[in-house]
Amino acid sequence: MTMSKTPKKELKQMAQIYEKCWNDVVSNMAPWRRKVITENFEIIDGHHVYPNRKDQEIADAAAHEASKKADRIIYDTFTGKYK
Repeated sequence: MTMSKTPKKELKQMAQIYEKCWNDVVSNMAPWRRKVITENFEIIDGHHVYPNRKDQEIADAAAHEASKKADRIIYDTFTGKYK
């Protein structure tokens, strides 16, 4: 059994949903947390690397929350619930 590929149009829509959820989560955070996520990192081999573990935990929690919200929207959108 082979899996069908997701059309590029749908992949683009999914990426936009994830990005919107990420922006919503970060914009609703406390200012000091927002500053940690947006300013306190280095990019190493294409990845955001935070200088200490607590900053990384803040970013991970934000990414987890954004992912949960986006997954819910994507599921509802592409399973026909809101079509």
